[in-house]
Amino acid sequence: VYEGVPDNVIGTLYAKDLLSCDLADPKTTLRGLLRPAYYAPTTQPINVLLREFQRQKVHMAVVIDEFGGMAGIVTLEDIIEEIVGEIEDEYDRPTSLIKRISNDEAIATGDTSVHDLNRTMDIDLPEDEGVTINGLIQHRLETMAKTGDQVEVGPVTFIVERATDREIASVRVLVDRTPAEAEEPVERG
Repeated sequence: VYEGVPDNVIGTLYAKDLLSCDLADPKTTLRGLLRPAYYAPTTQPINVLLREFQRQKVHMAVVIDEFGGMAGIVTLEDIIEEIVGEIEDEYDRPTSLIKRISNDEAIATGDTSVHDLNRTMDIDLPEDEGVTINGLIQHRLETMAKTGDQVEVGPVTFIVERATDREIASVRVLVDRTPAEAEEPVERG
């Protein structure tokens, strides 16, 4: 929890403390529920931080940069995932997905990054028009995408297969790999 600006961390609020307190009691304050924050520098190795988490009996640290500002937070789960790999739980959203059907066709989620699509399909879509397929298509349409919308970006055709009011859930990606015809040279005489 911070006060005023994110660099001014005043403590950590544990869900179990909040859920077990008497909110009807007028003496209950947010500040009274806070525990001291644990701080770690950006340079601290994760094995040292893991031992500190065990010793201090904490599951989260506020990471401080060289200027004393907050660089972010790191949790026990973050450290464990660095050691053993990604741990998916009930709170993790499914990662973006590209299901390759053939060399020239795929089905992807709208939140798939253009970079990942470029790499997977061996294409070169612009990454400055949208970080995700959703963003690229909306940029080209200049409106929210709807099911059935079709957008061409160079040799790639996107067909929106499923969309909500806010995002593309599924899009078909078709790549035309036929070489573009070279223009006939103009003879001058």
